[in-house]
Amino acid sequence: MFYQKKDNLIYSLHPAVMIFLVFSFLVLALVFSNPLHLSALFLASGFIIISSGNWTGFKVYLRYSFFMLFIIVFINLWFSKSGTAIFMSFNLGNFSVKFTLEALFYGFTMGIRLLTVISSFALWTFTVDPDRLVDLWARVGRRSAVMLNLSMRIFPLILHDFKRIAEIQQCRGLDYREGGFVDKIRKVGMLSGAVLASSLERSLNMAEVMYTRGYDGGERSFYYRDLWRRRDYIILAAAVSGLFLSGFFLTEGLGRYEFYPLLNPLCWQDFLSSLTIFIIFSIPAFLAEGEKIWLKSKSAV
Repeated sequence: MFYQKKDNLIYSLHPAVMIFLVFSFLVLALVFSNPLHLSALFLASGFIIISSGNWTGFKVYLRYSFFMLFIIVFINLWFSKSGTAIFMSFNLGNFSVKFTLEALFYGFTMGIRLLTVISSFALWTFTVDPDRLVDLWARVGRRSAVMLNLSMRIFPLILHDFKRIAEIQQCRGLDYREGGFVDKIRKVGMLSGAVLASSLERSLNMAEVMYTRGYDGGERSFYYRDLWRRRDYIILAAAVSGLFLSGFFLTEGLGRYEFYPLLNPLCWQDFLSSLTIFIIFSIPAFLAEGEKIWLKSKSAV
């Protein structure tokens, strides 16, 4: 769940390109309502993450994301009374419960949208170097760049501290997973206090380091500059083309979908346009996989 630089094409891209790519995924995930197009975006972002060598970390995101998808579908089935295609109904005392295909399909589509948004943030976390992001953003606003970087790191650091302190307490005989419900709450409260103290100590240390380095005491110095390469232009052009094509599909009514009161049938144009979106936004993954094949063939020779 942390940024760890790896030796592949995705990590050599300009940070502005990766930021624009993630921004494109987020915007289109909120704009599209067609399940095929949302699935294409999710598969493309997941393909890029896997090609960058972060499948192990991505599985952690998927584990919780699919659980949330199940919760969304379950809640929508029980509380949504819209729809005409009833596939299950039964009585609970004086209440009649009806499950409709429209509610099921709508909840599943909203779950796919959530998966796409989460995978976009996972792509950001795995592939965007926080230091390079600060250097890039600091040219516009130094303080906002630092705040953005600290905000993105806070939750992974808190999870890391919780795991580390829980292991230490377990070695001392205090396991928060054992005991009754009240006992578990008391132990988790003790762990939360230790995590809070660790976070405050880290904040003080970071403030001292920033003061020692003369932060905000004058103009910043730059030790290196990010270069634009051919691969950056290709991927940036692909992302821009994907946005324009997505806008065209939306104007033609291909990216939208009506769930209620009756499900709209999916046509071949929906499949073709979603496949086009997947191919365009998967170009970074295709380039990364092609580089791996080329390096293997080169080393074999």
